[in-house]
Amino acid sequence: MPKSTKRVAHQFDVATSRFFKNDNHRVKQNSLRPKLLAFAVAQAIAAPAMAGIITVNDAGDSGGLNDCTLRQAVVSANNDNAGSSNCAAGSGADTIKFSPGVVEMGTITLSTASAITTTNNVYITGPVLDTLIVDGGGNAGVFSAGSERTTISNLTITGGSAAEGAGVVAFGNRLVTLENCTVTGNTATSFGGGVAARYNSTISLKNSTVSGNSSGNLAGGVFAITDASVQLYNSTVSDNSAAFRGGGVWVSSSEASIRNSTITGNSSADGGGVFIYDSAFLITNALVSGNLAGTGPNDDGAEVYVSAFGTSSVITATFNLLGESSNTNAQAFQNFTVAGSNIGATSDGALPTALPSILAPLADNGGASFTHALVVNSPALSAANGSGCTQSPVLNKDQRGFPRNSVCDIGAYEAQTLATITVSSSLSGTGDCTLRDAIESSNTDTAVGGCVAGNNNDTIVFDGAVFSPEASTTITLANALPTLTSHTSITGPGKDQLIIDANGTGRVLALNGADVSLTGLTLTSGYVGAAIDGAGIRAQESSLSISDASISGNTATTGVGGGINATIYTSITLANVEISDNTAGIGGGISLRSRSKGTVSNSTISNNASTNSAGMAGRGGGVYVSNSSFLELSNSTVSGNSAYNEGGGISVFDGQATIINSTISANTSGTIGGGILLRAYGDLNLTNSIVNSIVAGNMGGVSQRSYEIFNGVYSSLTTQFNLLGNASNTNYISFSDNFMRDVTDITATSDGTAPTDLAAILLPLADNDGATFTHELPEGSPAIDAGDNAVCEGAPIFNLDQRGESRPQARSCDIGSFEAEEPGQFFVVPLPNGRPVIFSL
Repeated sequence: MPKSTKRVAHQFDVATSRFFKNDNHRVKQNSLRPKLLAFAVAQAIAAPAMAGIITVNDAGDSGGLNDCTLRQAVVSANNDNAGSSNCAAGSGADTIKFSPGVVEMGTITLSTASAITTTNNVYITGPVLDTLIVDGGGNAGVFSAGSERTTISNLTITGGSAAEGAGVVAFGNRLVTLENCTVTGNTATSFGGGVAARYNSTISLKNSTVSGNSSGNLAGGVFAITDASVQLYNSTVSDNSAAFRGGGVWVSSSEASIRNSTITGNSSADGGGVFIYDSAFLITNALVSGNLAGTGPNDDGAEVYVSAFGTSSVITATFNLLGESSNTNAQAFQNFTVAGSNIGATSDGALPTALPSILAPLADNGGASFTHALVVNSPALSAANGSGCTQSPVLNKDQRGFPRNSVCDIGAYEAQTLATITVSSSLSGTGDCTLRDAIESSNTDTAVGGCVAGNNNDTIVFDGAVFSPEASTTITLANALPTLTSHTSITGPGKDQLIIDANGTGRVLALNGADVSLTGLTLTSGYVGAAIDGAGIRAQESSLSISDASISGNTATTGVGGGINATIYTSITLANVEISDNTAGIGGGISLRSRSKGTVSNSTISNNASTNSAGMAGRGGGVYVSNSSFLELSNSTVSGNSAYNEGGGISVFDGQATIINSTISANTSGTIGGGILLRAYGDLNLTNSIVNSIVAGNMGGVSQRSYEIFNGVYSSLTTQFNLLGNASNTNYISFSDNFMRDVTDITATSDGTAPTDLAAILLPLADNDGATFTHELPEGSPAIDAGDNAVCEGAPIFNLDQRGESRPQARSCDIGSFEAEEPGQFFVVPLPNGRPVIFSL
């Protein structure tokens, strides 16, 4: 779904947010000091048990017997049964996720005049790095937490209307965690336009934005009262408004912990930014600036207002930037003094600074949600307490998931600096900068070997005098390269010009908690032994972008992910990449596990194998998607891959996949799902794509009925405008009994709608003038002019094929990743001298 970046005064377009991962934790109710000391223990106990998975497949609110709406899914989780809906039955602490069809719709609209209420522990998780909006429609609040623990991640929550907590509300000994969420456009008549906690409840916001909410009385953004707790970590509270007190945050007879967060642009009669009454309030490494009290900038308590009526408030404030130069200290603060390590930016403060010189307007700066970037020379730069940035749950990341510098910035946003490290040798030598040294320099921000020091956001390049773009140079590794732990870009001269060869001595490259991009290189000959994953690349809790590269010939013997293994909330983006000839026990080419996401475009995944014969392993020869992970495959080819057991091309096992204008051909499996395996709560949306496989059987001694597409029980499949099978197979052989084809699909099977031999559908994998190999469509292929133009016009296809050639060439775009050239008309006119002239139209 295309994303808008339009911004309106005091709020932003909710259709633009993107999401990433963070951790769960809870601060128990007691005195402030033991609560803070208990953070580490609390994090470990807060994560909900994953007892069951319930998939929402209907974007509405009422639903029916064949549907599972979000409201019905929560009821199933609450009651541990399916009730009258088509939802899976709950079982203890459940995970609720969303089918690709619902994600593509983009918005779930609630029509019932009551909030969605949890009464059993539940984890509601939207799609990683995609936009999914839950809109209350102005009928009621959106979410009400009645369970001990409710965790909501990767959602935009909007359109709520209630007396209090219009977006999210928690009552009585509840823990609500919002991770990577946006709460915007909600309205409360009394308290807490965005989120509210009452009576010993805790609301914890991490990597989230609360913006553009309003209250007719108290707390436009965040509200906590009566032994409640509010926690803000790496989060933004911006442009909220309250009629009376606490435009941004209002805390009464409760506690608050605000760390590495930004509170700005909020307004109310008193305490535009923060209002504190009789509470324990800890704020550190935070930016509170540009908030408004009353009707003009000269009213009191614009930034922080500590009520004189609550005499027992305990304020702990360190390393914050407070106020801005349009206000004096007296106007900005009531019963609060800026002292010690705090920076006062008011006109009579220690460092007077105008708001535009502190931070920029709310905008899409990357990451999960909108943030306020720090401008050049902002006094918040490199002014935070570094030890506070390293502690959990900040863990050296900002709100966007970007790395914190060694001397970190105040607020939710970390400005990224850049150092260029030039690799000058493919071998070790005195004064040389090797690739190994360059990675160490980037990781440690110190000079290693002959390399310059990194600066936490580094580019590693290669000296053209040594690594010529006209020739091929190989770096042969004696052992695995250092694990990348910082924001690093490695830019080679080209995939054929730079080869990084592990020589079978270990993994080629690993990432842990890093934001990394790779381009212009080949990673090959990585090897890891039994039960070890990611022979080419292993990425954990990271963001990885690869372009114009090759990951080939790597082996994880009985492990997972021969080419790439992405695990634990990792995002990988591949464009113009070859993933070929890799081998693993599971996921020969690519493995996506533990809520990771893979976005693959204009790439080819070929001749990979999953070979493990133990138990139910040997899945996903080309790609393996599991553990609530998500794959988007567009304009790409999956060809010639094999699985010992299931899913020769792609295996979606308790995960989600969207496949658009792609070609999945000549893949094999030992049992089922030669082309695609879909089972065990898997979801697949297949559009404008070709799927045909070689019939499996007698592979490794296993002989069983096999399918080009296997759609198992408890999985969800949506298809349209695909070409499926070929005339060498029947429908019975090609498709499982659960596979229901759409009327727009073409079945090329012997008893299908258009029986066609494989050779007449597409030609063998070859170099067809693109960055990666493709299957050309021969003249007369039933895939030609059979696609849906609306799909080809939109994201992520944008009227181009895998090679970058224009779609459509004729009246309609073609099915698959290759767009056939429109045949021309030729006329031969003989000249008097006997020579012909050829004209083409």
